[in-house]
Amino acid sequence: MWIQLRQHFAVRSLEWFNAVTLFSWGAYVTLHPGMFVDPSKGTVYDGLKMIMSQEAWGFFATMLSVVQLVSLFINGRWGLTPWIRAATSFLSVGAWFFISAGIFLAGPNTGLAVYPALMLAGAYSAFRAASDAAEATFNKKLAAELAKRGLGDASNVTALVRRSGN
Repeated sequence: MWIQLRQHFAVRSLEWFNAVTLFSWGAYVTLHPGMFVDPSKGTVYDGLKMIMSQEAWGFFATMLSVVQLVSLFINGRWGLTPWIRAATSFLSVGAWFFISAGIFLAGPNTGLAVYPALMLAGAYSAFRAASDAAEATFNKKLAAELAKRGLGDASNVTALVRRSGN
């Protein structure tokens, strides 16, 4: 399991980075109650407050990122994890979009240089994850069809699929 994780980590490092960043953001927001209303922070969080409460932001960001991290960790060892990876990457695009929108609504600040970039990273990761999921699904169907027709041993095709990274 660790060897497979090491092999795929480099290819999926952007996905890992994005998930860890969303987790860190959500955990920070959760662990600092009152941050969105602290007068010393100015109006930075006013736009985010218009969309959701601080507690909701922290909860949703943390939970989404935990599911994404778990799916990245177990990817491929359970049938639906490539699709869960794709779905959580896609949802992270939404999270970064709404964080960007909230920061934008509050007025100009440096967050607008970072959060949209994380949204684009999430979009790229979602595309890659969906491609991986589609390829894994195709390879499993191919292995089953070849085995059914007696043209190959499903375990050999499955081994080939594992070597291809899905």
